[in-house]
Amino acid sequence: MSASSHRVEQGANGLEIQLSGTVSVESIDEITGQVEGLLAALPRKTVLLDLTDVTECGIGACRRLAVLQRKIGAGGCRTAYLTDRARIRGVAWWIVHAAKDPRAMPTNTMAHAERWLEGSAMRIDELHDHATNATLMMRERLAQETKP
Repeated sequence: MSASSHRVEQGANGLEIQLSGTVSVESIDEITGQVEGLLAALPRKTVLLDLTDVTECGIGACRRLAVLQRKIGAGGCRTAYLTDRARIRGVAWWIVHAAKDPRAMPTNTMAHAERWLEGSAMRIDELHDHATNATLMMRERLAQETKP
């Protein structure tokens, strides 16, 4: 089990929170204290939670992250959860659904995170568009395969 560490930085592009190792309830409580003081002063209402170096996140820490996400959402911020591993992305999906924040989205690349943070669509809209595009692509492939 690797120790938990975190970093919270406010910049011109909003707030960036980086977590690594095994995420603990205590680290999330500390982050929440830091974030609450910064939310109102954000020049750009975006939060990037970088989970790429997270190895474990237990249910207690997930619950605390959902509470933090509710506070971020109440501040009118868009949030991207960046992770390139499916297991941790599943954790991020659990958090955004538990928080019921349509402006929060798990992402698997920095480019996707940046697009999400710059956009204005709600999560359900983006997921609908993605599913629609995937369906259209499959129909086109099937149509090409069935041509004589």
